[in-house]
Amino acid sequence: MSDQPVNAGQNQPEPNAVPVTGLDAVDRVLAEDAAVSELPVNERAAAYQELHTELEAVLNQQPGSLPTGLTGQ
Repeated sequence: MSDQPVNAGQNQPEPNAVPVTGLDAVDRVLAEDAAVSELPVNERAAAYQELHTELEAVLNQQPGSLPTGLTGQ
């Protein structure tokens, strides 16, 4: 008999799984973020800067165009 609980490992995200927010623009950035580690080291800073700029653009949208969870309402 095992010492692990019966439900161990169920409903657990995969360790390297890309998180999904349900907001397409953010999910695209998160998917791209996962690929940055595959770039040569000297290209990563620029790639992260581009992703940061994309996320800032999402957050700078008019509050009415963002999901409630991002507006605090």
